[in-house]
Amino acid sequence: MKYIFYVFSFLCSFSAQAQEDDLFDVFEEEKPRELVYATFKATQLINASTNETPGKGVLQFIMAHRFGSFNDDYLYNFFGLDNAQVRMQLDYGITNRLNLGMGRSSFLKIADGFVKYQLLKQHTGAKSVPVSITLHSSTNYRNSRYTDGIDHAISDRFSYMHQIIIARKWNRKLSTLVSPSLVHFNMVPTSQDPNTS
Repeated sequence: MKYIFYVFSFLCSFSAQAQEDDLFDVFEEEKPRELVYATFKATQLINASTNETPGKGVLQFIMAHRFGSFNDDYLYNFFGLDNAQVRMQLDYGITNRLNLGMGRSSFLKIADGFVKYQLLKQHTGAKSVPVSITLHSSTNYRNSRYTDGIDHAISDRFSYMHQIIIARKWNRKLSTLVSPSLVHFNMVPTSQDPNTS
């Protein structure tokens, strides 16, 4: 009988402790949820997409250049300007999280259409989320002429890219980004080359 009394007393002390913790939680104020803004200052970082999208209703035009070789015959190529590659891109923010766009690159005369969606936004406070996650997918069409003498189907010119952009803003001066990607080409140069990488 003493044994049952001790066990019962022991179990009751745990339930009283749990109620005490719950009572103190009522008095603590929850930290407000604060979104982390401007992980990066733009939607592009050099040649890579960031987790950022233009705001709702914002139309954005991007003109990017990749200069040619500076070493080889630099005066003849005017310091890399003559053999530069150019990309033009037009983005539109459907919502603050959804972005549609299209672009064209001078390299292989590739035209593309893409969609970018912010799945998670980094925020602090109650139930904080430590990273932002953005999904990015594009369909690319190669306009340049094939020089192999084979009559190619239109589907041979298509390639597809899917990306998960994981970003974190650590402080005002440091943000990091990782973007695992999957690229699929409908046609590759040789049968030994993988279509998907």
